[in-house]
Formats: sequence, structure tokens, C-alpha cells
Amino acid sequence: MRSSRVRRTSVAFNAATGSWSARRRVNGAWHWLGEFASSSLAYEAVRCPIRLAAIVERQSPTDQ
Repeated sequence: MRSSRVRRTSVAFNAATGSWSARRRVNGAWHWLGEFASSSLAYEAVRCPIRLAAIVERQSPTDQ
């Protein structure tokens, strides 16, 4: 019998840095997803990391 992967997520505000952190727990181990300027970006990292990367890339200033 195969065991299913259990995933849990956590989004928290860090008052010391003024940023939001996101992490995901997979099979008992926490995986850090990063720190973000807003809660909406942190939740996006939890839900869909690939789409978040596209959002951050669009918002980043280009060095040209």
C-alpha cells in the first residue's frame, strides 16, 4: 500500500523584518519558500510557486 504525501503550509508575518514568510511541509520536513513583501505574494508562493516566479519577474526592475 502506497503512502500519500502529506503537505501543510505556513504563512507568517515577521515583525522584525516587516516581511511575510512562506514554507511548506512535505512528509515531515519543512521547505522554505522565501520571504515576501506582502501576504498575497506569500500565499501565492504556497499555492503556485511557478506563477509567483512570473509575477516577481514582471515586478523586478531591469538592469539595462
